[in-house]
This record gives sequence, C-alpha cells and structure tokens, in this order.
Amino acid sequence: MTIQDRLVDRVKRADHSVFLRADFADIADYAQVGRGLRNMVKEGLMMKIGHGL
Repeated sequence: MTIQDRLVDRVKRADHSVFLRADFADIADYAQVGRGLRNMVKEGLMMKIGHGL
C-alpha cells in the first residue's frame, strides 16, 4: 500500500473532516504527507481551507 493509499484510507475512515499534517505523522514524514495531501486536493478528494495556524 502506497503512502497516498494510506492517506486516502485514513481520511475516508475519519469521523472528522478537518485535518492537519500532524494527523498523518505516523504514516510518513512531513514533506511526504504534504505531497500526498496536495495530490488529494488536485484529484478533488480534499479541499484546502487554510495555510498554517
């Protein structure tokens, strides 16, 4: 299972709808999670609502 697959699976199984990169820290490192989330936004699976906190 690729990192991308694991990210998608985590999002689909979640009870909430807002995520931070830290929510995926156990899957991959910071940069890899960022690339995966960006790909999910490009594919229309997620919507980016903000930058930073």
